[in-house]
Amino acid sequence: MKMMKTKEEPELQTRREMEERTITIEIPEVLKKQLEDDCYYINRRKRLVKLPCQTNIITILESYVKHFAI
Repeated sequence: MKMMKTKEEPELQTRREMEERTITIEIPEVLKKQLEDDCYYINRRKRLVKLPCQTNIITILESYVKHFAI
């Protein structure tokens, strides 16, 4: 009996190729916990953070510099 090879759809083939590639990223536990919390609130509670954030990046960086300057 001869087995016929089925043609895969391009989308399915691309998805399979992406799943085969594995990337390992080391995430600190603090960040991991924050990401898990965000995921929970977004997916389970249907809550998103309002953007743009009231505190901008310049204020955050200035606070960081002031904290370490002391």
